[in-house]
Amino acid sequence: MKNVKMYLALLVFSFVLLNGCSEDNITISQDDALISLEFQSKNELSLSEKGQKSFATGQGGLIFNEKHSNFSFHASKDSEGNVSGQWEAKTVGGNLRTHGTIYCLTFIDEKTAVMSGTITQVNKEDDSFLGAQVGNSIWFKVIDNGEGMTDQFSDYYIRAGDCIDYNPPLVNIENGNIQVKRKIPNLVDIEGNEYNVIQIGSQIWMAENLRTTTYNDGTPIPNVTDNTNWSNLTTPSYSWYNHDENSYGDTYGALYNWYAIDTNKLAPEGWHVASDEEWIALTEYLGGENSAGGKLKDRGFEHWDSPNTDATNEYGFTALGAGYRSKDGAIVLIGQESLWWTSTGVNSTNSAWPRWMGNNSGMVIRGIGPNNRNYGYSVRCVKD
Repeated sequence: MKNVKMYLALLVFSFVLLNGCSEDNITISQDDALISLEFQSKNELSLSEKGQKSFATGQGGLIFNEKHSNFSFHASKDSEGNVSGQWEAKTVGGNLRTHGTIYCLTFIDEKTAVMSGTITQVNKEDDSFLGAQVGNSIWFKVIDNGEGMTDQFSDYYIRAGDCIDYNPPLVNIENGNIQVKRKIPNLVDIEGNEYNVIQIGSQIWMAENLRTTTYNDGTPIPNVTDNTNWSNLTTPSYSWYNHDENSYGDTYGALYNWYAIDTNKLAPEGWHVASDEEWIALTEYLGGENSAGGKLKDRGFEHWDSPNTDATNEYGFTALGAGYRSKDGAIVLIGQESLWWTSTGVNSTNSAWPRWMGNNSGMVIRGIGPNNRNYGYSVRCVKD
């Protein structure tokens, strides 16, 4: 029985864990399979986003019972939901090579994909590898942990069925490369402005700041430039940084007072201004307020002043140091700070809950100040 388990574990990909041919999918442990996690260097892939297609792709290798094994796969999914793809696995010195198609690709989140496929070709010297049969179905899961991080590969299952997240143990893939890219159609507002969007956890966010000057019902939003008039406002308004749309508008978006958010007409159709609760969910998903800011901030010093602490932008949120407009109308601190309104107000103090990030911090701070609704902050929207 031990030999059968070892042979099954050596089957396709030779990855740490493998279920046998039974429909019970009893996972073989690492001790049973006698795996040595001595990884071999593999060339990283350099791939485009394949147009409008979502995709998962990768390659890697490991040592199994002193034999080098490697794998590669690529699967894509177009906007109509059509999936195409292939995978291949080789055991060097083990006289086993398997190849197959991928017919199901789905995404757990912005960096995790699961796939199902069919074995279409097997090259082996004997029938010891019981599960390696043409026509058998396979399933696996991959996680792309981003640039500079270790990617991961799941157990390998011989099982028919569509993409289901079985949540098996994961194997680190060192010196290999896995990429996961879920392409979500871009957002277009009522003025024709187009925005990149990304998924983080179960939420789909704008990956840029809102810059519309028109409500979603076609009504113009007032642009108030005079500082005194701005400070006295209790009605909706917006402005550009330094009142210069040409220099700042496309990159940093507009700065809105909270009265514009409170109309419930600011977000494009099918979207809404992110609430306090949705920002809480976002930061908790990213590990809490103390570390979430670094994961959300754009890297480098083009849009943030040095030191841009902890910035990795690993989820593609691309938070920029857009500055803000204060209660007295002054427009300040581009590159150093940025604040985003939420849709959640606090009626007792004429206030609302914003979020703050800064160039000297990797935090996201949930803040509130009395009578802050006529400050000008950036806005991010979430898909309904």
